[in-house]
Amino acid sequence: MFVPPCPDLDKCSVESLYGHTYLFCESKKTWYESEADCVSVGGNLVSVSDAGEDAWLLVTSDDYSKRKKWWIGYTDEQQEGDWEWSSGELPNYENWKSGEPNNAGSGCGEDCGILYKTGWDDRQCDQDYYYICELDFLCEPPDDEPCDDDD
Repeated sequence: MFVPPCPDLDKCSVESLYGHTYLFCESKKTWYESEADCVSVGGNLVSVSDAGEDAWLLVTSDDYSKRKKWWIGYTDEQQEGDWEWSSGELPNYENWKSGEPNNAGSGCGEDCGILYKTGWDDRQCDQDYYYICELDFLCEPPDDEPCDDDD
């Protein structure tokens, strides 16, 4: 079976789970810029479907840094309190940290979700964080090994 090469986004590491590819991108961008990057390679910001995927995302993101906050594709920008995934996937799981979402962003509202080690939090969409793209297909990660022409 042919597996296409993974898209190349700057400072993104490739992981896979459940037949999906995840790009853990260590460039700080707004939610909008992050979503646009994900869409440009055929995906969206990650949609978290269940507790297993959520736990895997937390453990895997910790491999890159224990202090980073990561954009996910959850937003209530269209209607306050009506959270939806940017991918169009229907919400059937949430993991808000205690007291969240609270929309407490300096009078500007907090309409976009982040993954953090203690649970999800709502933040202002124009803040810069790392981000996770989800692609609904597997791809072949880039070969970081130098070519050996001595064969």
